[in-house]
Amino acid sequence: MKNAQVERFTHQFIIYEGNGLPERYEGKLFGVDVLHNKLVLSEVLNDGSTFQTKDITPVMSSKDPWFRPVMVTDSPDGSIYVADWYDRQVNHYRNHEGQIDHELGRVYRIRTKGKVTFNNKTNLTDLSKIDLLEATRSDSRWLRRSALVELRRRYNINEITELKRKQPLNASELELLLGTDKLIPIKDITDIGLRGYAVRRFAGKAISEKHRNALIELAIVEESPEVVSQLIAVSKRMDSNDGFKIVKNVLSRNLFDSDPHIPLLIWWSIESKAESDVAAIKELFSDNNIWRNKIVRNDVIGRIMRRYASQETIEGYLMCAFLLKNAVDQEVKKTLISGFSKALRGKQIGVMPKALLTQFDATKDLLPLPLRIRINSKGAVDEAIVLLTNKNTPTSSLVELVSTLGFVNSEAAIDAIKSLLSNGAHKDVQVACLAVLSAYCADNEVKKLAFNKALSREAMIREAALDLLASELSAALFLVDRCKEGKFSLKNANASMHEKLRAHEDQSINRYLGKLFKNIDSKITDTQEREIVRIKEIVSTGGGNPKNGEKTFTRLCIGCHKMFDKGGEIGPDLTSYQRNDKDALLMSLVAPGAEIREGYENVIIKTKSDTVHSGFLVEDTAKYVAIRELSGASRVFERNQIKSLANTDVSLMPQGLLNGIDDNTLKDFFAYLRSTTPPF
Repeated sequence: MKNAQVERFTHQFIIYEGNGLPERYEGKLFGVDVLHNKLVLSEVLNDGSTFQTKDITPVMSSKDPWFRPVMVTDSPDGSIYVADWYDRQVNHYRNHEGQIDHELGRVYRIRTKGKVTFNNKTNLTDLSKIDLLEATRSDSRWLRRSALVELRRRYNINEITELKRKQPLNASELELLLGTDKLIPIKDITDIGLRGYAVRRFAGKAISEKHRNALIELAIVEESPEVVSQLIAVSKRMDSNDGFKIVKNVLSRNLFDSDPHIPLLIWWSIESKAESDVAAIKELFSDNNIWRNKIVRNDVIGRIMRRYASQETIEGYLMCAFLLKNAVDQEVKKTLISGFSKALRGKQIGVMPKALLTQFDATKDLLPLPLRIRINSKGAVDEAIVLLTNKNTPTSSLVELVSTLGFVNSEAAIDAIKSLLSNGAHKDVQVACLAVLSAYCADNEVKKLAFNKALSREAMIREAALDLLASELSAALFLVDRCKEGKFSLKNANASMHEKLRAHEDQSINRYLGKLFKNIDSKITDTQEREIVRIKEIVSTGGGNPKNGEKTFTRLCIGCHKMFDKGGEIGPDLTSYQRNDKDALLMSLVAPGAEIREGYENVIIKTKSDTVHSGFLVEDTAKYVAIRELSGASRVFERNQIKSLANTDVSLMPQGLLNGIDDNTLKDFFAYLRSTTPPF
């Protein structure tokens, strides 16, 4: 659901229907903003099959940084209750370890000023059957739902003779009618939201034949994107025969290709049968009209090809061959080939059947060079090496070619990659080169190349080089020897680097690190605590130019963090982070290991060939594990090649990030970090 581009993180909300607050609040969204200490009122607007919000005003806020609204709910009398966690930081990772005070939480009540009357029908056990039926039509959602619960508790719904309506007015009445033998004509439900809800409810655990046919017929005529999205969602629950009838009926009208969700919902429904009913998939894609549909061309074809290629089985590859053979034009074939290429990124290729190789040969003029390299096409590696030496080859192409050549056993290709790295290519290309050369880090030439890059002023290149040197024992010893000679220092390296070096279990490395970091197990050192106090005093005096601070952010942070839609995606996006909390900012910058945000914990992988790698876990399947290293490079491991995988309680963020920065630059930097909009 879209929302205004504002600093906010809302994990829970209600849409108010309570008739206890002034009318201007009716139908509005009340959302908690736990990071910014407020409860926000928003307008809910249609956005095709979904909704978007537009903020109106904070309803409740506090300057107390411990005010943490975590939940909002309606109540019998129409007021709203807000649960306040009341803590310096809402941190489930720490709370479950016992770092929580159970006496600090609070509950607030929001009601109309001066209004003290209560709904006199809240004691539903005293109400008659007729009163309860009347209550299911109330303006209060709480009362409607509660009346429904009470009716179900007391009566067999099918025996309530007073229930005469065929057309429900709201969800509670619909639930009552579903408990009877009455046929509900879904096409005649005028409220769009209720009609969509009826679609979902018709398709429960067991779909009756009358409802199944009604849904298939509705898919032919329904024009509301909201209802169509529900139809496609329930098609997944049906068998392929009926589910694909709904999908084809929706596709037949070409009305919803620009909707934000319907194209991917159609893909989701089709994909659900990819393995369980291959025959149905083949039948679907044997229809030439399906291939010409805009949604299928733009949103389904590439994904279904990628889906089957990702299986890495003969059956999956045969389906790839089937799709290529049945594709109706060259553009569709290009999309299929692109999907196949995406499935291979970072992974080895399995044995391909002749049928697929035949289709690739028939479309060889459409195959991109990286794919031709992967399927061992004649001359492809030589062609790639020529492009590596061509100064006019685009950076993005160089990165892809270097990464692809890492999967082939070619001495000439590795020599070309070494040369490219030595000659100072673009930073992204150098990172890709170092990632590939990590498989050859026992080579003395590679060690020397990597060490030279570890001295780079470019953070991403430096981190990629250190990742290489720390990944293999002889390279790690080479790095430590250079440190002992005074040619390099590990003092400001991130804690993850120390963990990687220790993972080699080498006595000389561990002795060196032990002398260098006597309090390595401390979450925050005395020196760091003093530094936090010092910087806080500087930035608390006010001032600072956010525009100048943006330059410091670009130099120190933008490689890993995004802010205002600019930056890397290695660490958390800082736009919605609690940047108004000066203490939390200082802790993260000066002592990054003190508190690690959930989802960004570091993992260390040791392979059966005794190489060591670390990063954020981005994929964990039965067959593969993928991590994203601090350099931004992604690395994929076959699970059967992993000796150990362990979560570490350390941060990938470098130590000493603010060392050597003068007072004015610090003020500018924090002014930018705490700004609510991009500086001009």
